[in-house]
Amino acid sequence: MAITFSRQKRKQQYLILVFVVIIFVTLGVVWKGFMSPSAAPQSIPAATEPVRPPEINIDFELLDKLSGEEATQDLEEFPQIPVLPEGTIVGRENPFVQYAAEQIPEPQSGSSPAQ
Repeated sequence: MAITFSRQKRKQQYLILVFVVIIFVTLGVVWKGFMSPSAAPQSIPAATEPVRPPEINIDFELLDKLSGEEATQDLEEFPQIPVLPEGTIVGRENPFVQYAAEQIPEPQSGSSPAQ
């Protein structure tokens, strides 16, 4: 029994050593990445002249001209949606049942499964 415990202890020591090495390598990579001179932010050159967006002019008189019949003469009329009479049941009896389960017919007595 003492042999198995010493093997486990030796294995744990190796794993701890590997873990410590991985931690140091990770810290070295992070340190080099953030503390190197090439990682310093570079200055952005200032624009010499700010760019102005183009001026937008909206002709609101056009909206006044298109009021009434003239505005709606080219529109297409949609068909009316029929209103269901009261008491009409819409949908399934149990909406949480799968569709496939509803479509499978009940087996009749005395019949064998299809082969």
